Amino acid sequence: ANDTVVTKEMHSDLVAFPVDDTDRMRFVYRIFSEVASEIKNPVSVMLDEVLLSGRIYPVANVVAPLPGPSDSVIVVGAHLDKVDSGDGKIDDGTGCVVAKQLYRYFGGADAPVLEHRLVFVNFAHEEDGLLGSRSYVNKLRSAGMLGAIKAMINLEVFAVTDDRLFTWRNGATSSMDELAIQVKNELNINLISR
Repeated sequence: ANDTVVTKEMHSDLVAFPVDDTDRMRFVYRIFSEVASEIKNPVSVMLDEVLLSGRIYPVANVVAPLPGPSDSVIVVGAHLDKVDSGDGKIDDGTGCVVAKQLYRYFGGADAPVLEHRLVFVNFAHEEDGLLGSRSYVNKLRSAGMLGAIKAMINLEVFAVTDDRLFTWRNGATSSMDELAIQVKNELNINLISR
């Protein structure tokens, strides 16, 4: 029953996902802030301006950290912006709504205890040349915190039908392919590579 609730919520979020990038930033900030009010030990969801070469870009990254037992961090990212054509609900509205559900799960009372902190970052201006992630990394480097990042999980474009997870070759390493196949087998779903 819980899976049905999550699926309906994700569908509602995708239907409501705005087309304009500024509106998308506000929407993602709002849905993550709503989840933050539900989780144990919440840390404020933040708008983190995209700043490169002295220029502040109009849409900010949305950052939602979760506390953890150590200073080491795993970043879970998606991008909230879109290309000019299309509505961007799949690329990458899907990544943002999956990130929101993961944020809720790992912030929940029944979540497994991890050895790393999780920081969810919904990057802005990624379709313009990865500007949001570059700004984020530069700020971490300047603060001497880049070494705390142990891994980054990028949630990019999910399309799910009744029994299939669709993905495609996008430069992932063979170990990522093997992990996807392992998850596919454990969940007993079909994985189609395009």
